[in-house]
Amino acid sequence: MKVNTIFKGSVPLLVLGGLIYSNTFLNAFHFDDFPSIVNNVAIRDIHHLHRIWSFWPTRFITYFSFALNYHWGGISVCGYHVLSLLIHLMTSILVWRLMILTFNTPMIRAEAIAAFAPWIAFFTAAIFLTHPLQTQAVNYIVQRAVLLAAFFYIASLVLYIQSNLEIASKRRRFYYTGSMLCAVLSMLSKENAVSLPLMICFYQWFFFTEQKAFEWKKVFPFFLVILIIPLVWLPHHLGGIGASVAGFAQGRTVEQYALTQGKVILTYLRLLILPIHQRVEYDYTPVSSFFDASAQGSVFLLLLILGAAGVLKNRFRLASFGIFWFFITLMPESSFWPITDLIFEHRLYLPLVGFGVFLSSGLFYLLQERRAYLSIRILFIFVIAYSVLTYQRNKIWKNEFTLWDDAVHQSPNSPRAYLNRGAAYQNTGDLDHALADYNMAIGLGPVEPVTLSNRGLIFEKKGKFDLALANFNLAIEINSGYVGTYVNRGKLYQIEGKLEQAEKDFNKAVALAPNDAGGYVARGLFYAGTGDFNHAILDYNAALMIQPGNSAIYGYRAEAYFLKKDYDQCWQDVHRVENLGSSIKPEYLQALQKASGRKQ
Repeated sequence: MKVNTIFKGSVPLLVLGGLIYSNTFLNAFHFDDFPSIVNNVAIRDIHHLHRIWSFWPTRFITYFSFALNYHWGGISVCGYHVLSLLIHLMTSILVWRLMILTFNTPMIRAEAIAAFAPWIAFFTAAIFLTHPLQTQAVNYIVQRAVLLAAFFYIASLVLYIQSNLEIASKRRRFYYTGSMLCAVLSMLSKENAVSLPLMICFYQWFFFTEQKAFEWKKVFPFFLVILIIPLVWLPHHLGGIGASVAGFAQGRTVEQYALTQGKVILTYLRLLILPIHQRVEYDYTPVSSFFDASAQGSVFLLLLILGAAGVLKNRFRLASFGIFWFFITLMPESSFWPITDLIFEHRLYLPLVGFGVFLSSGLFYLLQERRAYLSIRILFIFVIAYSVLTYQRNKIWKNEFTLWDDAVHQSPNSPRAYLNRGAAYQNTGDLDHALADYNMAIGLGPVEPVTLSNRGLIFEKKGKFDLALANFNLAIEINSGYVGTYVNRGKLYQIEGKLEQAEKDFNKAVALAPNDAGGYVARGLFYAGTGDFNHAILDYNAALMIQPGNSAIYGYRAEAYFLKKDYDQCWQDVHRVENLGSSIKPEYLQALQKASGRKQ
């Protein structure tokens, strides 16, 4: 394809995407962004590839991209948003390229609809780019895993198609090798890429097989690539290395998850067509039996849609393929494999390609050549409407309060929504509203230790130490492995003068999470409060090994050196704080100048 053709196809998408996501660059970190990015020691150095790999090997590419962001700009949120948006824009261009290539395949290029190839390619990519459901994957930084997996997934398919079209070219092997490499990179970005070999089979069946026999030799290596995920994941999981892997749904059976997914997929379909009442948290109740009427109805309707797609394959080939794309790419997370959350909007990121294909080609199939301009006008209306909704939806992700306040209003029966809004209130000092939200979360159940621990902190600030201790104790009883509760209870014991019990809790926090700087800082402050400055400095040193760019820890260590009368070391930490862009309180600086007999 000529450079000017690629340029003409790409520029409108780049401009459109840049405009509708122009209000996202200062949106805050949220939810899992904190353990995965903000507090993640594994991404602190791009040269420590083993540490990144050990954290989550099946998402190594994703976490390496976070390490690059940290290397370039620390935890400044803007850089993370810029890179995520660039990936989204490039994926949209790949969707456009995928459609252009599809119109060059033997089963489509002779059809009448091929006359509208540029329009269908553009609108498929534009719908994928602008749809409001994409806002979660783009704004929620940790979901860059979804973006990267989709980028390499589509790149692999594009290169595979190119290798099939280049029958007599020496570049055929080059394209095929590139396709295999992108498949590997997709598998190492997020596990949902496992559907790629099946997608290649369906693509071959839809657009190549009636010209020649199915080429199993070309497809089979892609099924071998799937083995990367279990081969990488199992040693990591069984060995207990790193921080975490995708959790299984506790107490939820395969049958319950699969039956509930029928209802979830219908919700997804509704959101594709009418993207209103979006939310970060859905208060879904799992279906417990196949005899549930809603479960039976949803399964029947989904089977009917799939059956219709198969029947209409020869007459409306592209639209039919779009339906199959949607179900195939959604299958890893919405079938029988029970994972922690029943529904999340970012899971529709890759399936939205199928919706774009179905909508854009379907209109041209139905209205045909005589009303082609009507199809174009309708699709423009869709893109404009989606763009406006996306721009507005981005505002919800501005900070933790805006996100979870919206979640509470959209899902008033979700305990997690109240928990997170309560934390947002608490962080701004609005303790009464925070307490009310925590009480709602506990009332809705099940009771989470983090909710009790946070509520305990509120009681502590209100001077109700007995209630605070009762909440901390209950949180530990429910989950003895939750680190934050030990830190909070240790601080309470310290306030009450129970120093031996406080030290035990801080030691327990450090033992449970040796890679978490928070435990070391809390224990260091405890030692400093008791006058044991040497042990305090040792803990601050350990914390700085984990978070070397944390100016607050340097400030704590500077204070310990000051009280220890080691003024040279104190000055060095003061300079480090200033070099990191933070400031020292004037009264503290004056006291240091007076005690040390120097000004800097």
